[in-house]
Amino acid sequence: MQYGSTDGRGRRVSVVGTVVVPQKPWTGPGERPLVAFVPGTLGIGPQCAFSKQLAGQYQDAYEGPNIAALLNAGYAVAATDGQGYMDGEVHPYASGAEAGHASLDMARAASRVPGTGVSPGAEVGIWGYSEGGSGSLWAAQLARSYAPELNVVGVASGGIPADLKQVASNLDGKFFAGFLVDAFIGLSVTHPQLPFDDLLNDTGRKAVKDAESLCALGTVSRFPLARIEQLTKDGLTLDQIYALHGSDGTTWGDAVGANKLGTGVGTPDPVPATRSASRCTSTAACWTR
Repeated sequence: MQYGSTDGRGRRVSVVGTVVVPQKPWTGPGERPLVAFVPGTLGIGPQCAFSKQLAGQYQDAYEGPNIAALLNAGYAVAATDGQGYMDGEVHPYASGAEAGHASLDMARAASRVPGTGVSPGAEVGIWGYSEGGSGSLWAAQLARSYAPELNVVGVASGGIPADLKQVASNLDGKFFAGFLVDAFIGLSVTHPQLPFDDLLNDTGRKAVKDAESLCALGTVSRFPLARIEQLTKDGLTLDQIYALHGSDGTTWGDAVGANKLGTGVGTPDPVPATRSASRCTSTAACWTR
């Protein structure tokens, strides 16, 4: 299905996602629950979209068992592709607001699809790992302000890139450096006022073209041990790039820092959040109220 969402600057955008409902009747209490599913890293070009992979284009379709587990449990699933996967677009990889909005609007839209039986009042859980871990937590922390009508009851998130500066330093020059390349491309999409194209050397321009044409496994194999300074004209390090200003005074460091999870979110809540230690690990965030 195609549905409307909002990017991080408040502009309306179109997004594609998939609604899947078990044929077996729901026998639990209340309405059939809905899980808003945020896929892990798949790549930044439209050819990598999760809906295309679910439809049979199995490039990097490692999330299939997770969808199956949710359906076998009787839950309806609303899986967003995420923003930027329409033809001619580039996915804003690592951009939290875009990911959170796309997931919440997917959950909203699921009940409007004829014949699914998904209730607009159904309990909603949010699920994601890796890029989906970040996106699912962004959805959770934005739910109250962005989609207060949704009955969000919990979130399960793992492999979370919560602090992008820390993640970047651990990727630069390492085996999974391709994800760092994707992240800078993604942030250049959401922050067009920041310098990007003019920073790149010929190797960097080729890297951008390749990254947009590859999906997750191809990205990893294309950029192992790559360093950011190898892609820029002046051999800029991460810290030097963070200091660069855009036309509005925003720096690259500001753009990266704005995507740190948990920063400046909401207002004090008189009802404390509690953590279920029996269900959570050091790599997962499972919060209930």
